[in-house]
Amino acid sequence: MPESVLIDSSCWIEFFRGAQPELTRLIQKLLSDDRVVICGPVYVEVLGSCKHRKESQTVARYYDEFPFLDLTREDFREASYLRQQLRKKGETVATVDLLIAYLAIKNKCTLLHQDSDFDRIAKYSSLKTLRIT
Repeated sequence: MPESVLIDSSCWIEFFRGAQPELTRLIQKLLSDDRVVICGPVYVEVLGSCKHRKESQTVARYYDEFPFLDLTREDFREASYLRQQLRKKGETVATVDLLIAYLAIKNKCTLLHQDSDFDRIAKYSSLKTLRIT
C-alpha cells in the first residue's frame, strides 16, 4: 500500500487558490490515489484561513473524507521531546508545525509542505518531506 501523505496548510491554501499548477496536480494525484490524511492542527489552520463560516463549513465537509490523525496526551509528550532534540541543535520551530511533523513521523507519513520549519525538523529527525515551491 502506498505511503499516506499529510498535506500541510501551506500547500492546501495554495491548492484551493489554484495558484501553483505543479502543486495542484500533485495534490489531485494524491487525492485520486486515496493517499491523503489530515490532522487537527492543519484542519484548524486551513479552516481559520477561510473568509467566512460558510466557506469553512464547505472545507470541513471536504476534509471529512480523509483519515484523521488524532493527537493524544502521549503525542504531546513525545512532541516535546522532539522540541528538546531540535533545541539542542539550535533550532526553534512553531509549536503547530512541531505537532504536525510529529504526527507525520508517528504515522509514517510523508509531509507535503512549503514551510521552512519542516525542513529544519527533517534535518534532525526521521520526518520524511516533499516540497514543491
